[in-house]
Amino acid sequence: MQKINAALRNALYCISDLHLSDEQPALTALFAQFIAAIQSDAAELLVLGDLFESWLGDDDDSEVGNSVQLLLQTLSQRGVRIKLLQGNRDFLLSAAFAARCGGELISDETHISFAGYSLRVLHGDSACTEDLAYQSWRKTSRSKQWQSMFLARSLADRQSFAKAARMQSSAHQKTLAAAISDVSTNAITALHQQYPGEILLHGHTHRPALHQDQNGLRVVLGDWGPEPSWLRISNAGAQLHARGWVLPLKAAATQQLPRLQQSHVPF
Repeated sequence: MQKINAALRNALYCISDLHLSDEQPALTALFAQFIAAIQSDAAELLVLGDLFESWLGDDDDSEVGNSVQLLLQTLSQRGVRIKLLQGNRDFLLSAAFAARCGGELISDETHISFAGYSLRVLHGDSACTEDLAYQSWRKTSRSKQWQSMFLARSLADRQSFAKAARMQSSAHQKTLAAAISDVSTNAITALHQQYPGEILLHGHTHRPALHQDQNGLRVVLGDWGPEPSWLRISNAGAQLHARGWVLPLKAAATQQLPRLQQSHVPF
């Protein structure tokens, strides 16, 4: 990644949907490059869910879990504030794990204020309300009773369950219309009305974009397969980097959306 301009330090970086796993070491290496590149520029890093392809509890013995913990610890030791949000693949991330990374666990719909930008952050799966089967599973899997029962099982059993669940999820996604697997208009409208004047920021859908309507601005982070995606906010402005494009945005949620500007991904 290109060297950071020292005059542009103290930025907020937001990422989502890296889906890191032992099976894809190249993605972990890409994440390591990203961490090294931002450590002299970032004041804060937000990870808005699905950092891992799956996370089965604090006794997860994956190599990628240890690698990520060390990378985030290094960033934290440089004075960077780290905040982690659970996604639909790593909803068992705990506050204890976040603390070991040198960060903190935040919840869906947390408010973040930085450099004049007022953000309301979420993973995004909670707004996919037209996918009724997923919402039913989401409600079950987020319950304390289900999580307590699941975490009491052996790690091997949990790994087998997760593998079967991923296969089932993949099959389910193939049967859905694109509109159903995306966030619903009604859910987003309700969030805009609940948090007027704030920019909604989420990932999950793997459809990076800026969405402007009469209710406000919504920023969607991209996934990291195979290229990285991030939102950078500083006093100089904000830019969403995704799939070879850079989309600038202003602090005001009522702005006109800009045209796409082509830019190579600096890795």
